[in-house]
Amino acid sequence: MKTPAAYELQTYIQVAIYEHNEALRKKRYAGEIDDVQFLKAAFPADAYSVIADGVQRCMDEHNET
Repeated sequence: MKTPAAYELQTYIQVAIYEHNEALRKKRYAGEIDDVQFLKAAFPADAYSVIADGVQRCMDEHNET
C-alpha cells in the first residue's frame, strides 16, 4: 500500500474541514441550527494555516534527519 505524502494528507484534511463547515452553513441558513450551535461545531477560520504550518514543521524535521 502506498503511503500518501504529507501535503496530500493536508489537502484531504482541508477539504474535509471545508465540507464540514459548508454543511454547517447550509444548516444555519435553513434554520436547522442557531449561531451558537454553528460556532461550537465549526472549525476555526485559521484551521488551514495551522494545518499547513504543522505539515511544514513535520517536513522540515523529517528532512533534517
